[in-house]
Amino acid sequence: MGLFSFFRKSDNYEEILAALDADIKKAEKRRVKTQQQAQRWLTIWTMYTLLLWVVYSVGFWLYGWPMRHNMSGLTLTASITSVLGGPFFIYYSRKIIRAWFRQSLERQGKKIEQLMSEQKEKIRELKEKTKYDKTKNLIDRYESPKDKKQQQGPILLGNPAATIVAPGDKVSRA
Repeated sequence: MGLFSFFRKSDNYEEILAALDADIKKAEKRRVKTQQQAQRWLTIWTMYTLLLWVVYSVGFWLYGWPMRHNMSGLTLTASITSVLGGPFFIYYSRKIIRAWFRQSLERQGKKIEQLMSEQKEKIRELKEKTKYDKTKNLIDRYESPKDKKQQQGPILLGNPAATIVAPGDKVSRA
């Protein structure tokens, strides 16, 4: 343990890959949660703003409109604008909320992609360090045909109607 040992990168690929896998799963869960949250926010926002607009509009038409002669021009204009502009406000505020959540989901998607590419890079590094591809090619090339047949699966003994025997099973002939 040196004084600056914490600056050294770890070569334990199992720990690194496990940590990356955990981070990917956590990010995917967060993304699903954000999608659900977006749907919930949009639904709740729409319901409450529509309810508020309907109550305001009904109140204005029942109480404000008959008394419009007693209102100042500015108050009457603001009230009518609120009633007529309410649906536009609701529609465009939904678009803003949706855009904000879409941007958040895109950021989370990029983070997941970055983690996955980092994981692939670590796997590639591990394969290079252990010479995985060369070793696999050598094993495939020089493995005996008898070993390959045993790895393929069950073998039929005798006639085609004979019993299927798995590799490694003891066979007794009568």
